[in-house]
Amino acid sequence: MRNALQAVVVGCAAFFILAGYPLRADDPSMESDVMLARARQMEHLRTASTAPFLLQGEIRASIDDKEISGSYKLLWWGPDRWQESLELGDFRRMRDGVTDGYWQLRSLDYQPQIIFYLDRLLNISSLLEIHAGEKVRKARIRKFAAISLPCVEIDRADVAVRDLCFDPATGLLIHAETPKPDSEKTVFDYADPILFSTNQFPGKLRLQSGKDLSIELSIDRLQPVSGAQPPQPMPASKDFEFWHSCQDPTLAILANKVAPDYPDAFKRAHTRGTVMFYVRIEPEGTLSHIKTLQSASPLLDRAAREAVGQWRYKPASCRGTPIEAETVIEIHFSP
Repeated sequence: MRNALQAVVVGCAAFFILAGYPLRADDPSMESDVMLARARQMEHLRTASTAPFLLQGEIRASIDDKEISGSYKLLWWGPDRWQESLELGDFRRMRDGVTDGYWQLRSLDYQPQIIFYLDRLLNISSLLEIHAGEKVRKARIRKFAAISLPCVEIDRADVAVRDLCFDPATGLLIHAETPKPDSEKTVFDYADPILFSTNQFPGKLRLQSGKDLSIELSIDRLQPVSGAQPPQPMPASKDFEFWHSCQDPTLAILANKVAPDYPDAFKRAHTRGTVMFYVRIEPEGTLSHIKTLQSASPLLDRAAREAVGQWRYKPASCRGTPIEAETVIEIHFSP
């Protein structure tokens, strides 16, 4: 059984049409870079030029038919001043954004996988950004329920890592897929855009991973914050932990991967299993705070942990300075 907070649902709805030059879904020669840049410009809310705003919504998640609910709230005054709160089931997280990072308080000393999914679902620009080592393929047409959409594939080392599809009328991202070797793909869907100044943000955000893990975020408020001064940053406290961050970080990259030992008895029995860990990637590239999120068996768990403990990363960085990061690692055992 996966962690009770690991969830992520799929759906699609029509967007209203904006004025402007539309993408042509019947034109396979359209420029991929232009499509990505246009979507980033329209959908990226967290910028220095964006007027202060309140973004608020309700979360509904389902795991093996078990329903989980929660809420999300973001108050934004700028990259160096914002506040975010998140609740999902028993998990709570609060962030207070300041210069060069944020102070964070959460109910667990690790982050469940669903929260990683939710952060990525909300951060649409992270899907649209091209990171080091990634290559943008020529746009092509894909059909979904007889609807043709212009789509762009992002590769790394000739392996697809994201497939992004856009509304041909508006240029907004409405569908994305992130395939993974040896695991089920993750599907993102965005619908019902809300106009805010010169930007757009979806009113419905959905994500599906596998058949039984789902989450949907419904935005019920996106409005300007006027007449209110941003609060002072929270004072340093032993309960809050400081995390470094910036608007355009360089992501951590795995530099040395050690394969786990696959016990002979499990091989002979053709036993399969997946072990999932939460890890923190330190500025030195080592791993710490390793937490088992999904177990396969005590023996496979131990083999996976021993291997992962030896992994090394080229750390994430902000403007060339290494910073801490966190992620989820999956180890798949298969004969």
